[in-house]
Amino acid sequence: MEPATARFFTIPELVAMLAPHLAHNEISKLMQTSRRMHQLFTPAHYHSVDSLFRPGYKTLLSSKKSIHALSKNFHLVRKLALGLEDLIYYFNCVVVYQDRLSQETGQPPLEQPRWLYPRDPHICPVLPIPPMTLLTRLKILIDYPSSTEEQSVCPYFLPTYRDPRATTTRICWLLQINPYLTHVTIARLVIKDNRDILLLTTVIFGLDRLQDLHISATSFKPTKLDLIPNIFFSCPPSLRTLRIGLLEENRQGYDGVFTDEHQRLRSGELHSWEMEDKDCGLTAAPQRQEPLVHLTMLMLGETDEVVDQRVMGSILAHCPNLRKIVMPGSKATEDNDDNEDLATVIARSCPRLCDLTSQHYLGEDDALLLRIMDALPPQQVEQLRCSMAPWKIRGLDATAMFRRHSTTLRTLLLNGCRNIRSKAIKVLLNECRGIEKLEVFWGAGRRELCIDLEDAIELPWVCIQLESLMLTIAVPDEPLHLHSGTKPYYDRTHQQHSEAEKDQFKQLEAFYCQIGTLTELTQLILNVFYYDPQGVRPLSVSTQANTFPGMLSLGDCRYGRPGFLHHLAGLTNLRVLGGSVSATTDETSVTMGRAEAEWMYSNWPNLEMAPFFRNNCHIRAPFKWLEGQRENLKISLF
Repeated sequence: MEPATARFFTIPELVAMLAPHLAHNEISKLMQTSRRMHQLFTPAHYHSVDSLFRPGYKTLLSSKKSIHALSKNFHLVRKLALGLEDLIYYFNCVVVYQDRLSQETGQPPLEQPRWLYPRDPHICPVLPIPPMTLLTRLKILIDYPSSTEEQSVCPYFLPTYRDPRATTTRICWLLQINPYLTHVTIARLVIKDNRDILLLTTVIFGLDRLQDLHISATSFKPTKLDLIPNIFFSCPPSLRTLRIGLLEENRQGYDGVFTDEHQRLRSGELHSWEMEDKDCGLTAAPQRQEPLVHLTMLMLGETDEVVDQRVMGSILAHCPNLRKIVMPGSKATEDNDDNEDLATVIARSCPRLCDLTSQHYLGEDDALLLRIMDALPPQQVEQLRCSMAPWKIRGLDATAMFRRHSTTLRTLLLNGCRNIRSKAIKVLLNECRGIEKLEVFWGAGRRELCIDLEDAIELPWVCIQLESLMLTIAVPDEPLHLHSGTKPYYDRTHQQHSEAEKDQFKQLEAFYCQIGTLTELTQLILNVFYYDPQGVRPLSVSTQANTFPGMLSLGDCRYGRPGFLHHLAGLTNLRVLGGSVSATTDETSVTMGRAEAEWMYSNWPNLEMAPFFRNNCHIRAPFKWLEGQRENLKISLF
């Protein structure tokens, strides 16, 4: 028997099929229902329109039927997302529509701004679409072609796709005809010179309902650093969120930007249509005078240049209610009084800051970010993400700083900050009750950003709400890692521990018990490095080659070998286990086996990743068994 196949019918088709079996009044009711359904569902269908060309996928503008449907319902669109190809094609479709409307009505063609790049030569069919002028949300994702072959894939490719200057004018045109915009995202915009800045900022200034603006751009000197303050001071007072990213010219992903046309534009030449009006009918960039009282989030990250401190101060002076800031990096200096002064100014100008984040590149530091935290009122900072502060910051007491915000901290990410020592990290564990994410990246070879074992176990941890923990523990390399030629504990047939060994095992067990109390953990990454308390032997800087003695072992009562895995039985939510967890070291090759694999299967039902092995070929049989036990949840063990 042939399987049944489903078929969908439109309302008119159903009416035609049912007409012979229905009375006239029933047909009338059915038609009324059809019209009512059309009225109800059509606005929702066209409320949000995404047209992002991707090779191999169908898009809205590649179908004549879809374009015709959009043309009839253009007035319903409120949210629009366009790729570069779609933006260029849509602009030309609007020009065709306006030309036809002019011919039909006998009215003169609609005058376009003098700065707007003219229509393209139509090398493909261009269908009319009325301009969408009631948008509230607009997203434009620009991706320039990396080759001629890539360009030719698009069925509605038009020549100015290769010209970043034309793209900028089309974007500004679309912004200008949509005065009701509240959310705007423009990704990978290319700014050539001050003329582009003038045009962009003038258009932004006119969006008096704008609430969220996100612009990522690449620009060329000397205009690069002018972009940030010019955009900021052109934003309307209604703004709540502002993100500005300046990307390097040669950043990965921008390789295809620099076409021949673009390289020519960089030399200072102008198109013929630009020569007629070099200032595009604009005289000066608009400057908002009043503060952005509604602005709560400001991102000035992703810049490879230093933002002048005076500019930074003038910007933040206009943000009295700012709560979150993403800072650009500043050049690394060992002693910078200006940073200290600026931090005080920022803390005074933005007294409600509670979320501090840095985005930096090599050669920059986050000393300013830490100084801001130190200058803010106590018990206020909730999140700190600090990427790099490689110099000692004069006068900064990290222990006191964390204690000042111990009741409010929820997220703390630190990397390479020399001021932050073991005692400061101890405060985070012993006093920050509400912290949920603590990730501390260790600076190998400098004993930075780690906590000494004795500090880790001195007091009970109060951070029992931790969901993600990344930590490095500093442990003395004696007596468990012997240098006298004595067999290590895991190779002895009969265990006879010295008093020193017993004491170190006791300390380690106390640490494992602390970890076991963190029952909310979903990610646990623990690294250990060993050091000589006398400083004679070098540090064991490769934490991946180290393991925690007995941590991932249940022990062996036959030989009296200790094991402490059972202390981690409460981590039932654990999904990721990483750090110094190799099962291929001399120790773990002996101490981790089938019993441990079975225990993990029973006690860690949500485990998804634990790099016990270097690759799939090295996985030992007990853990092959562990991999095979989960049908719905696979475990990655390398």
